[in-house]
Amino acid sequence: MRQKATPDQELGRGVLSWMGLLCSILLLTVTLVVLAGWVGGDERVWSKWLSWVPAAFLLPISLIGLMTCWWVHGRAASRVRAAHGLLSVFLLSWILGSDLGLFRAKSVASTDAVLVHWNASWPNRKVELPLAYEVLRDLDADLVVITESGQFGWGTVGSDLKDEWPHDARASGALLLSREPILEVRPILYSKGVSLVWARLELSGVERSIWIIDLPSDPGRSKGLIFEKLLQAARDEGLEMPDIVVGDFNVTRRSRALQSAFPEMRNAFDESGVGWSGSWPREWPFWQLDQLLLGPSMQSRRYEIIDPGVGRHRMQRAVLRSRASGPAEE
Repeated sequence: MRQKATPDQELGRGVLSWMGLLCSILLLTVTLVVLAGWVGGDERVWSKWLSWVPAAFLLPISLIGLMTCWWVHGRAASRVRAAHGLLSVFLLSWILGSDLGLFRAKSVASTDAVLVHWNASWPNRKVELPLAYEVLRDLDADLVVITESGQFGWGTVGSDLKDEWPHDARASGALLLSREPILEVRPILYSKGVSLVWARLELSGVERSIWIIDLPSDPGRSKGLIFEKLLQAARDEGLEMPDIVVGDFNVTRRSRALQSAFPEMRNAFDESGVGWSGSWPREWPFWQLDQLLLGPSMQSRRYEIIDPGVGRHRMQRAVLRSRASGPAEE
């Protein structure tokens, strides 16, 4: 026969129940505040830091909050459990539907162009440079764009990789390697960590314009002002919106500032992403800071983030095709 709990035991259980409920409420509050930061975006002072918190961080918090009050009785505990349950489902759906690329890739053809971008900043360059060459060759890219190339010295890249990419050019820390002619490369802006390089080149036999962007990593700086500075520099040079924008944007894929700067362009991962979207830090890539945007004339058939095994950033590889005037073919 089960013994009746003593007053001390009842008190202990009550204290534990209240502690579990309070902990769960605290975790629920944290989750809701961060989600409010998502809504606020990176253009507002109060929310720009919160907007960087990924769903992969919030889901464990919500699940822990659910478990800490699972055994607590009462109406308040039931409501907190329901809130955590709904948030957990939402966050899991977000990860599967937004952060993870499923069922987006389309068929590819031999005539499609392959573009690879890599922010190649890393220490210990003498040991890892040969490995970088090997990784790049394996990706079979028609066009390779490398940002921060100067930090690990690609002084002989033209001769080292001439057999694979006969055309190369560099400007303001950006390096281009191409199988097709590079017609013109021009630095547009290089100031206080903000870099914009404009290039005109051939891709699958068609002349294309491309902006290569490298933005500062300080989350405290206004991304809206940075993009406005970049766009103003492009306007001052008489540049129109390009076919492709690629680089290390140092903003998240859902950045309000990014979407405001390029409202007519589409993110290649959203269009044809495969696998996990994160590109930084390389070992635990929670954030997709390295991104590829496409204008109306281009479509992405397959886009993926690739771990090169070295460096601080992962690579992005996209299979691109010209978009017809009608709907994109599947």
